[in-house]
Amino acid sequence: MKLIFLINKLFILLLLSIGITVSSYSAGPLDHWSDNELCEWMDQPSPPWIIQNLVDSRKISCSNGIAKRLTASELQSEKKVEQANLEERLESIEASSVFDGTYAFKIFIEGKWNTFLAGGGNLQIKNGIISIAVENRKRLNTWSNQMVEVGADNKYFNSFNGRVDKNGTVEANFLYNPCAEGDCGGAHNFPVSGSLEDSELIGKFILGTGPDFIKVIFELGSKS
Repeated sequence: MKLIFLINKLFILLLLSIGITVSSYSAGPLDHWSDNELCEWMDQPSPPWIIQNLVDSRKISCSNGIAKRLTASELQSEKKVEQANLEERLESIEASSVFDGTYAFKIFIEGKWNTFLAGGGNLQIKNGIISIAVENRKRLNTWSNQMVEVGADNKYFNSFNGRVDKNGTVEANFLYNPCAEGDCGGAHNFPVSGSLEDSELIGKFILGTGPDFIKVIFELGSKS
């Protein structure tokens, strides 16, 4: 059994060495791994993304190579704590109308292996409250590799919720999944911050329990 596990470890390292990313690789060949085998990887300083995805999708926690299945109440409790932390962070900034207006943006996804354009639209600021305007929303269609229009009911763009202070500092929360649907553990809320004067907002989408992450970058245009 240990020999098979070592072979599987070498297999993952080979995949990573040739640049196969989470979004383009199905974890099927590793589905037979036990929870504890996955957790042995999670104890490494920087576990592979493939392992983190599996741990997250199985809803387990890891400690010293030992897996523990999270109960429904534990998962709910984790979500409540995370949401409370995000809301507290957002409320810490005093909204100001100094930078009210519309700012075109492009979303770039930066992972370990590549950076690509994932979408765009307009950030709309009113009385210091920032959101994504309904008009001109676009996202990358992963099948055609083309930008397509996004409807007014898009849950990701609708979730963007933030504030801007008198210095142009932005703090926001964003529900998003930078990977293909279902990959990277699925969508979750995470903080986005930056400065309008620097024309850039950045969020870190944590993979599994970390420390690896995917960077979500809002590149902003001038105010209109």
